[in-house]
Amino acid sequence: MPTRIMKMVAGCAAVSALVLTGCAPVAVTRAPSTSPRSLTPPSSMGMSMAPGQTMAPGDTMPGMGAATPSPAQPSDAARMICANETILNIKKILGLAATPVPDSAWNDQLYTCTYRLPYGSLVLSVKQSAGDALARSYFERLRAAATTGQAIEGMANLGLPAFKTGTSVSFVKDNMTLLVDAGHLPASVGPHEVSRSALAYEVATAVLACWQGG
Repeated sequence: MPTRIMKMVAGCAAVSALVLTGCAPVAVTRAPSTSPRSLTPPSSMGMSMAPGQTMAPGDTMPGMGAATPSPAQPSDAARMICANETILNIKKILGLAATPVPDSAWNDQLYTCTYRLPYGSLVLSVKQSAGDALARSYFERLRAAATTGQAIEGMANLGLPAFKTGTSVSFVKDNMTLLVDAGHLPASVGPHEVSRSALAYEVATAVLACWQGG
């Protein structure tokens, strides 16, 4: 990861000290499924896609050039949402007695990792677009569709475009858009009584701290 981003992550006071696990080579718990899966953001985010806002395979858009061939598997950076570091960070943040075992899916360049926790489901996803401009366009459509979304600014956005709702957080970095949705959980979770918005932010920034390159 660039030194600039690492310094921002380290200096951001909003990141909980409970996130202790470092970054290491990716080890995905389960192989991703290739079964059909909707690309529409989780309904708990208060999102709905208007006509003309659907995400086509490869995420191509008029006037932005043809997309490069889509990879058959998610990148190592995308797989971080289901990797051991993220699993253990979620366990620490929520004070879980057992290590969660996530399920993953891969469809139309969207990698989704679902953590079925004792309190409900926590859903992480990464959209791999064909280029940075397409990723920013996808991110802007997510933000526009979020009925309660607002931009994250200052040090809290880690120098990246980001927005939040009361239950979710999304960041875009290079050609990847990260979304953490805690909308299927209660208002406060675990012995530390972590709010859904704080949980989403802490998990998102822990993943970003492990993303390399760009």
